[in-house]
Amino acid sequence: MISQDKSNKILQLILFCIGGTIIISSIKAIETCGPLIYMITLGSIFGAVFGFFIGLAFDPQARRAWIISTAIAGAIGAPLSTLVSTFLIAMYIPVPVGLAVSGLIFGLIIGISQLIFTKNQFQIMWIWVPINSIALAAGFYIAFPLSRQFRIGYSACLSPGWTTVGAIAGLTYGIILGVISISFNIIHQLDSINDENSNASYR
Repeated sequence: MISQDKSNKILQLILFCIGGTIIISSIKAIETCGPLIYMITLGSIFGAVFGFFIGLAFDPQARRAWIISTAIAGAIGAPLSTLVSTFLIAMYIPVPVGLAVSGLIFGLIIGISQLIFTKNQFQIMWIWVPINSIALAAGFYIAFPLSRQFRIGYSACLSPGWTTVGAIAGLTYGIILGVISISFNIIHQLDSINDENSNASYR
């Protein structure tokens, strides 16, 4: 029988995977569908959804901070990473490399924004930003070659090809981020936060 602790960790990993897949697949699907303000708006919405899942995984009481921080990151990172990947690919940089660079930048923005707004949630702060950046870069690097195996189109807007790229990248990102976060207790669990608050109230 699975213990409560293991069940919680499995649930946390699932929430990371769902949130990561939603934000990245959605952004890749709509990245060429409209003007910059469209990308900023939808990037913030999808970012908020990802923040909701992280907050749900660890501390629902801090959910608002996770939602706000990731919404801001989505609004900034989605258009910026899209511009970077488009430019690099136009300069004949291999597609996986161009996507990986854009993922590195997007992950960096997500990590920094979350760290600023939710720093009291972390037991190990310094590692959060590089993990976000490397995990998303790795996800994008493997996503394009894998998506080609499905033989689907890469049209400009709502493309099944780019949506699949985003889904693979987001799932990979969620798995890496979730496994490392949970394994090394990078983010406080709700119980430990409550214990610290209780101890502080008795001082």
